Amino acid sequence: MRHAFRYLILFAFIKTLPLSPLLAAEGSAASDERKATILSLLQRDVKWRSQPKGEKFVYGVFGDKAVQEKLQAKLAGVRFQNLPVEGRNVENIEQAIACQVLFIPLKRNADWRVINGGEVRPGVLTVGESLDFIDKGGVIRIGPMTAPTIEVHLANAKTAQLQLPFSLVQVAKRKLKEH
Repeated sequence: MRHAFRYLILFAFIKTLPLSPLLAAEGSAASDERKATILSLLQRDVKWRSQPKGEKFVYGVFGDKAVQEKLQAKLAGVRFQNLPVEGRNVENIEQAIACQVLFIPLKRNADWRVINGGEVRPGVLTVGESLDFIDKGGVIRIGPMTAPTIEVHLANAKTAQLQLPFSLVQVAKRKLKEH
């Protein structure tokens, strides 16, 4: 029940953001802060079927230094499964597959598709913004400031060897099967 309440609060928070014109601009400091906040909360309830690889639990942000810096500030001192949590800027596939959570911003989605080839990577929770992100192999899509939504793709999560919390699935729009 506590987890469901957390996601309802998060979703309500997302829904209220567009009310301010200052917050609605994608790429603004407020928009970057919103993305970092959402990302920083994801690892709490997601279950990885395999142990995170490496000595750190890594959040990667594909080519968006502003979001990565805000995320790193939110993750300072955080631990997950007794591992320190770190935010990194990611620019290539080798760096991406070393992450447990990977955010692909809308402005870098085309670049991501070229280097990833549409694969669902085991052990990597991919989060993106493009309208077709989850249809192209992503696990979670967060909508833009002007139309805040959270979507999940349960088949992609299973392929990525992740178990999404029931409370998130209940709040989010979801796709049960791949197209």
